[in-house]
Amino acid sequence: MAIATGTRIGPYEIVALLGAGGMGEVYRARDDRLSRDVAVKVLPQSFASDPDRLKRFEQEARAAGQINHPSIMAVYDVGTFEGTPYIVSEYIEGETLRQALDEGPMAAARSLELGIEIASGLSAAHAKGIVHRDLKPENLILLRDGRVKILDFGIAKLTRDGRGKVSDTGPTLQNLTVTGQLLGTASYMAPEQIRDLGVDHRTDLFALGAILYEMLTGAPAFPGDTVADRMSAILRTDPPPLPRDMEAAHPGLGKVLRRCLEKQTDARIDSARDLALALDLVRERGGRGEAGSTTPSVSGAGVTYQRLTFREGDVVGARFTPDGQTVVYSATWDGAPSEIFVARVEMPESRSIGLKAELLSVASNTELAVLMDTEDVGGFIVLGTLGRVSMLGGVPRRVIDGVSYADWSPDAKSMAVIRGQKGSLHLEYPIGHTVYQPKGWVSHVRVSRDGRKMALLDHGALGDNGGSVLEIDSDGKVRTVSSSWFTVWGVAWSPRGTICVSGQQIGSSPALYEITQNGTLRVLQRLTGFPVLHDISISGELLFFQSTPEMKMEWHEPGEDPRDLSCLDWSVCRDISRDRKWILFDETGPAIDGVATVYMRATDGSPAVRLGDGIAMEFSPDGQWVLVDVRGEYDQLMLLPTGAGRERALPLPPLALHQATWMPDGRALVLAGYEPGHGMRLYLYDLASERLRPVSEEGIGANLGKVSPDGRFAIARTVTGSYVLCPTAGGPPRPLEGIHPGERPHNWAADGTAVFAFERGKIPARIFRVDIATGERELWHAVTPRNSSGVSGINSLLLTEDGRSLVVSYTRTSGELYIARGIL
Repeated sequence: MAIATGTRIGPYEIVALLGAGGMGEVYRARDDRLSRDVAVKVLPQSFASDPDRLKRFEQEARAAGQINHPSIMAVYDVGTFEGTPYIVSEYIEGETLRQALDEGPMAAARSLELGIEIASGLSAAHAKGIVHRDLKPENLILLRDGRVKILDFGIAKLTRDGRGKVSDTGPTLQNLTVTGQLLGTASYMAPEQIRDLGVDHRTDLFALGAILYEMLTGAPAFPGDTVADRMSAILRTDPPPLPRDMEAAHPGLGKVLRRCLEKQTDARIDSARDLALALDLVRERGGRGEAGSTTPSVSGAGVTYQRLTFREGDVVGARFTPDGQTVVYSATWDGAPSEIFVARVEMPESRSIGLKAELLSVASNTELAVLMDTEDVGGFIVLGTLGRVSMLGGVPRRVIDGVSYADWSPDAKSMAVIRGQKGSLHLEYPIGHTVYQPKGWVSHVRVSRDGRKMALLDHGALGDNGGSVLEIDSDGKVRTVSSSWFTVWGVAWSPRGTICVSGQQIGSSPALYEITQNGTLRVLQRLTGFPVLHDISISGELLFFQSTPEMKMEWHEPGEDPRDLSCLDWSVCRDISRDRKWILFDETGPAIDGVATVYMRATDGSPAVRLGDGIAMEFSPDGQWVLVDVRGEYDQLMLLPTGAGRERALPLPPLALHQATWMPDGRALVLAGYEPGHGMRLYLYDLASERLRPVSEEGIGANLGKVSPDGRFAIARTVTGSYVLCPTAGGPPRPLEGIHPGERPHNWAADGTAVFAFERGKIPARIFRVDIATGERELWHAVTPRNSSGVSGINSLLLTEDGRSLVVSYTRTSGELYIARGIL
């Protein structure tokens, strides 16, 4: 049915008809509540006459609305208008991939770029159990900025087969005839769809393989004059090989496509994430010149890259010297502790200055500010002793303890520092003069070239590396110059006085950005993987580290090889069920794009089970519930069922929550956090009455561990860095002797007489059994990842109650340090 301009469909005012087809009409509409344009798809009248089909539509649309990814069209709302269902999504301007392909094949580099984006979007959908089922060029929109969007998730499954039955396989020969989607859809159907055998995520990978083939060659992978001809080709033939020159320029590309287009699903490439990685590897190989020389995969006109490092590991700090001709950096090469190196920009070699430390800043007189004796205290915070040392090396002069970041003033006479204890970091400039006390935590302070302002990153909640970019003057006047970052990690001042950052905005891929004087974001360069901006020279050259970090999760069982239980790209273990059968973890990396997601996975390696959104905390003692933190300005605790059941919200007063743990009887929780006007402390939360009361003095609560088996004590860290046993009924804390700096106690021995503490941030990570009465230490175990390349230490470690089995999470980071010229 045609809808007149000006008609209101719920809160949406129709502006114009955009198009019509077998799946309904699409209108541009205006949502005055949020002052934005939206797309309203009104589905065919036939939907309204079939209650089952209408219900299926609503379920599918709501499921699609849970996907948040820059390559997937966002779904905002569903409803009915005069008895006809409609779906509201983001308004997108661009052309379909079909329209682009009508002009001929695409360049291989462009095809790979789009293929990676599409595969990444599919991965996000598949992670939520959603399969597209009708991927084709008509459902892919090329935006004006060069990105791609996948349309109609949740719609394709709703076509009706020839017997009047809703098909779970998506398009079939019968329903194609009914809906009129004849030749378009038939070319991209997987064999299992044609045979009506049921689909899974690999069905989408077949379709994407066929689309990629057509993008590269300009010809369909399975040609034919009729629907039957094309389906027969899919079932019985393979597409012709790629042209030899294309395969030679992009080694492995043909093999990747063949894996996508396997007839048997078990022989097909296993996941969209694997496909994205495979295409990225092909793109990287195709972008290489001579052997041993690689550059980032994306470059604009006039942009050049110089690679400075060639070893396995992570660059944790890097700066230009004042003349811009030398780079000083610290790196954890080949699993070794951080060491400081110097490299001349005209030479490929780096020279160690013989100092095991992390680089923080280089002064105008080339003196270095370094961080020594570091302790990884969790939540992305590393504290240590600030030192000063010559660029030639030597013994650093110690300045002050408890420092996280520092930067020299332009005259090299003072420094801005971020220091304190976990949970109470603050900014000082100069040292000793506090100019900013954040609610959460801050990082990456940089003093402007005139010395009058500072730029830094304000992350809010501990353990969250998103947040805002701040500009602060020496009097403490604060201005937020950019906000709503999913991840922001690296900041520098440009020669023209603007702030540049590296990070990822919600709904976009990682990039290097400039924040203009009026506060708008300008993309300097989008890059494969995750770039970390370290510095900008006086002539505008950017120094950045490019990597693809990932958080791996492994199960270690006596007498067996470690078992990889990682799910997506940032699997952080949170708890082990009492029966040792399940691991609780969450995913907070780029794969889920802005919405932390809670999972549990069996220790035998069975597929992970998605439970909901949030930061996972613990299983309940009976294993029936999972405690989850849903983060916002103030945190919200939720109980998610591990089986059948309804989630339960736990009302809290305004509270910045740090951690939470169950009491052994399952009737109460111990929380660590702080209310407005108070420092961090411990609280007891009664689940029956939903009442909260403090049970410790202020200054206690960081690194909250489990409660003792008898329910009397909780392990926690004080602001001074020592660990204590806090009575859960209230009262003064008891010192926990025998815990060394850098160690984290979390689990109790089953008899309650000892705790297990592990060395965080080290490989191997040694585990000690510490007697709580005497402080006596017994080396219990030492754990090493099965592949420690690019791993600098264990981030999280949890033991079973008998102390025999354990799960670990660790970050693997390996990449290259680059100088980029021609971007600014």
